[in-house]
Formats: sequence, C-alpha cells, structure tokens
Amino acid sequence: MLKFTIKTEYALKSLIHIALSDEPVSSKQIYEKEGIPIAFLEQILVRLRRKGLIKSVRGKKGGYVLAKSPKEISVFDVINVMEGPYGIVKCLVPGGEAECLFSLTDCVLKDVWNTVQAEVISILKKITIEDLTRRYLLKPSQAR
Repeated sequence: MLKFTIKTEYALKSLIHIALSDEPVSSKQIYEKEGIPIAFLEQILVRLRRKGLIKSVRGKKGGYVLAKSPKEISVFDVINVMEGPYGIVKCLVPGGEAECLFSLTDCVLKDVWNTVQAEVISILKKITIEDLTRRYLLKPSQAR
C-alpha cells in the first residue's frame, strides 16, 4: 500500500489554504481553519519555505504566500519536500542503497514496480495546488 505521513496531508491542506487567500496567511489562521497542531504546523511551514514552495511576509499583516503559481506546485513536489525521495518499494527509492529482497539475479518484480511507480509519479505530478483549490471550492460549504 502506498502511504504518506500526516505531514504531507497537513502540508497540502496548508498550501490549499494559502492559495485560496488574496493576502498573506498566518500560521494561526491555518491552525484555526485546519486544526493542525501549531508546533507541528510551524515545522511544516518552515520546511515548505526552505524548499521554495512558500515565502514568508513580515509585518503586521504578514504570513505566508505561495512562492510560485498554484499551477506550478504539484502534489509530487509536496511529497518530495515532506517525505523525501519517493519509491513504492525500498529498492526504487532514488539514491537509496536498499538491496532487492529476492535472491534472483535480476529481480523479476523490479520492472513491474518501476512501471507502477512511473504511473503513480506521473499522476501526482499532474495534480497541482490549483487543482486541489478548485476541488475544495466545489465541495459543499458544510464540508469546509
């Protein structure tokens, strides 16, 4: 099963919230809207800022804004920032040193996992923060 940590989900929720605003969004506003524990949220925002997905704006009306257009930030970008290199199995993690668990000379499953991974990555790269904000706006207001 493909599984991502809650950090990725919180990062995506934060980016959607920031993308929906016409002005900088404070961590307190995100906390109030999304219920993300504030200390955890601050760590997520710092990581998103360091990796160039958001910028911080100082001042009384300061907060966070997207560093790029929402159509330029993919779900895959966020996963890479929050989770690190992605691989559906250990031996496919880019830069990883994991050995194949099978004693076969050439793992017969590696081609299958490569194909699956390529498709998953392709899909995740196509879904952007802009797409997610659109989906959010289409949800009934009681779900917000």
